[in-house]
Amino acid sequence: MAGYTQRSRPLEIETNAFEIRIPENGSTYLQYDNIRELSDATPRGREPGLPRNKKIKLFHHLQNVVAASLFSSRMVYDGQSIAYSPERIRFPGGHGAGGSFIIHLNQPSIVSSGTRGAYEIRLTPTVGDEISFQKHRTNNGRAYFSGAPRTTRSTPRGVELWQGIFISVRPTIGKMILTMDTTVAAVFKHGHLVTLCLEYLKLKNVNQLILRQNSSDYKRLEKFLLNLRIVIQTNGTRSRPKTIRGLIENGGEFMFLKNDEEISVARHFQQAHNVRIQNPRIVGICLSGKKSERKEVVPLELCIVEPGQLCKRIPEDIRTDMVRFSTMRPGERREKIMTEIHSYVTSEYLRESGLQVNPEPLTIRSKMLDSPGIIFQQETLNPQDGKWNVLRRRLQNPSALTSWGVVNFISNSLDMKTCTDMMLELADCCKNLGMAVGRPVGIDPGQPHTLTKALDLMVEKAKRAGVDGSRFIIIVILPQDAGPLRTQIKHWGDIINGIPTQCLREHKLLNPRDPKFRPPDSQYWNNVALNPGVQKPSVSSLVYSHDEHATEYAALTSIQAPRLEMIQDLSRFIKMALENFVAKNNTPPNRLIFFRDGVSEGEYQRVAEQELVWIRDGINALWLEKGVLGKIPPPMITFIIVTKRHHAVFFPKRGVMQDRTGNLQPGCVVDSTITSPDGTIKDFYLQSHAAIQGTCRSSHYIVLHDEIFNNDLNKMQDLAYTLCHVYAKATRIVSIPAPVYYADLVCQRSAFHMDPHGPLSMDDDTTSTLHSGPAPFDLSMWQQAWRPTNPRLDKRMYFL
Repeated sequence: MAGYTQRSRPLEIETNAFEIRIPENGSTYLQYDNIRELSDATPRGREPGLPRNKKIKLFHHLQNVVAASLFSSRMVYDGQSIAYSPERIRFPGGHGAGGSFIIHLNQPSIVSSGTRGAYEIRLTPTVGDEISFQKHRTNNGRAYFSGAPRTTRSTPRGVELWQGIFISVRPTIGKMILTMDTTVAAVFKHGHLVTLCLEYLKLKNVNQLILRQNSSDYKRLEKFLLNLRIVIQTNGTRSRPKTIRGLIENGGEFMFLKNDEEISVARHFQQAHNVRIQNPRIVGICLSGKKSERKEVVPLELCIVEPGQLCKRIPEDIRTDMVRFSTMRPGERREKIMTEIHSYVTSEYLRESGLQVNPEPLTIRSKMLDSPGIIFQQETLNPQDGKWNVLRRRLQNPSALTSWGVVNFISNSLDMKTCTDMMLELADCCKNLGMAVGRPVGIDPGQPHTLTKALDLMVEKAKRAGVDGSRFIIIVILPQDAGPLRTQIKHWGDIINGIPTQCLREHKLLNPRDPKFRPPDSQYWNNVALNPGVQKPSVSSLVYSHDEHATEYAALTSIQAPRLEMIQDLSRFIKMALENFVAKNNTPPNRLIFFRDGVSEGEYQRVAEQELVWIRDGINALWLEKGVLGKIPPPMITFIIVTKRHHAVFFPKRGVMQDRTGNLQPGCVVDSTITSPDGTIKDFYLQSHAAIQGTCRSSHYIVLHDEIFNNDLNKMQDLAYTLCHVYAKATRIVSIPAPVYYADLVCQRSAFHMDPHGPLSMDDDTTSTLHSGPAPFDLSMWQQAWRPTNPRLDKRMYFL
């Protein structure tokens, strides 16, 4: 453990990790891997992409039916490509007709397939670090979902929410641990595909599924259904499961050759199955790939969705439901985990493998950091329960609101007199915070269909009033469902005109349907005062501080090819950031602390090594340009990855250091027991914030390169925790350092960089490109459509 400082106190806590006891006799565990289909159509060495559930059923059938006598000890299978056994399995050769399987040991050879394919399992004696023990439930390789009624919730968009259990086994310092946590996934609703399609598109009549290929609903639906498994039901009989590869217009009227005669799909099903297609003009399902010469088309109304299929393209409007469904108080989460762990302790697979799991959760040593003070003009405030209040307090260095205007796009429901009264109340709250506030140049009504005209007129008013254009901001009041309007406004402000805009939603100001609704109070206006401000490319951003307190930030952003872990423009970003820092401070920085987000666990080392090269390239490029290379030392670099994508959960022990929600108080640090066993990597968990509801999630910090702190984790922990206090949009401690949060906000604004009326959009529902196989990605057309942030906002925190 890194040790304690004057700003920390020792604390014992519980976690959701359980120790695995490995037999002392040194038993060898053999790993079986590379389960793949072999057939005449699948060349040797090519992966066909078997569904995970099919692999699980195959393995279970192998051990319990096909060759039960050979498996005196049950193998442990991860549902994908790895299985472990405490003893060598002596497989006999053999094959049969119709779905039989061929198993080979050590020396795989060419296998002649049966009528429906064969499978090969090869033995490789290696050590694995992640094992899953279930065999029947729906799973995604990391978690399992039973679909029991008490653990599911229906939504109106064609999917259900299922609660599940995440399980992983990994080495840590001196031991192996099993981590277990609760999780939630979206699952396609089992039943008629027509019903699912109507729900997803929010349609009521089946005739509304008569869609043209170039329509947005067609594209959205095709993307949503891609790779979904269905069965075809005709007169009570069901086909084998099939996979959706796309949609086709007028499914029942699609013509194909049958016995050298053109025939429609509807007529074929009438002749072959005595089934009359009721809706031949609605979209049909295509079961063949885009490049297939012969299309296999099935009427939508005959398709039944297979149960238990995970949905990866979650509709935006059910994500709030998903968060609510996954929310559990710490005590409830711990109880559910303890119930599940006891079922694993008694598992026959674990027992026969020789492994034992201690059913008691690990107790670990941690420490509680003290919060830094929040400085106001008259006092330094210590946060209570992870938050603070700005009421009746004046900010230390407040900005001015001397040049501003208001455009009200809901004047039908919020009359202009009430709107004016609300804006004047906002101005009063800003004055109470110590801000210099001028009179608004205008508080005007606007119409959504003339949106840009209304904004342009407000700018003209400001010019006529002679206000400072560099400090001008427009407050925009929008209807509740105003996503496209907000995109147009932000494109107008961020990209075209360089004018900050602050959008307020209708439901925050008034709600006539709710008799208990009260107009916003001063706390809401204080929050406003603190907040001014398929194949698609990935968005990368760099947010950097340029003041001595690391509270003022600027942003750089660009696009790159999709699914790239590394920031391709990093060297250019670093050079530009250093240029701006030098221009403001007349000196280069001595230290560069790089917090990196958005990296998957398996890519940590590779990304850090390459990006460190690019960081140094950016520094050297500027030093060379300024003629100081070799004369002024470059800044020292520390590279830290920050992630919340982990499942370590911490619980207070016997209520010690517990807040009102049952969570640990903010500032808990864990840097031993469950951290990396790799001595070359320093890492720690920091639970910096207080949960508003549910169970707190810590962030995981992995230090991959350090030139600044001499590997002193105490100093890094203090810095990370302090930066969680300076997020400008909140009066509470946040879960990740402010610059990491800001970089995420910048990436979320990607849609604003595209013309809202142009052919390309970063909106997930408006653009989709489906491929039946690998295809080159044309980044150039996106780069041509991408518009950079207006230079007037370069040094401002416009992303708030």
